Amino acid sequence: MAGRKKKSRDRDVIIRGRIGGDTEEVPVRKATGRRRTTIGEDPLDSVVPTPAEKDPRVQAATKASRKGLAPRGTTPRPEPSKKEPKKARATFHLPKELMEECRAAVVHLAGPPVRLTLAAMAEDALRKELERLKKKHNEGEPFPSSDVKLRGGRPIGS
Repeated sequence: MAGRKKKSRDRDVIIRGRIGGDTEEVPVRKATGRRRTTIGEDPLDSVVPTPAEKDPRVQAATKASRKGLAPRGTTPRPEPSKKEPKKARATFHLPKELMEECRAAVVHLAGPPVRLTLAAMAEDALRKELERLKKKHNEGEPFPSSDVKLRGGRPIGS
């Protein structure tokens, strides 16, 4: 809480009010013009050994690893790979009653032992339907891949 400043016996104090009407005098620190010094050296220097960068063997290994070479007797690090996401986002509209029933089932079975999620339920249903379509229309074989974009919107004739 902010207070007013006043002189009290050759020192500056701030008067702060408290609940109930009492006040408190808090001394104000004056800037001395010099910076506070730290404790000097890093206290961890006595516990942690000197940095490895000063070791010539470590410097050589670091240079070699940056160039893609590894010193004898060491295993090279694998190249960082840009992983493609394992899942893709899909957005589509479903009948409201179907979604309400699915959500109710997921809420009811969300805990142990089933731990059902809406995504897992949808994935399982799509896999089962895909297997059914393969057996019925493609002799159980995977459908050939295609670069043709799917048309959005209502199906023709509905």
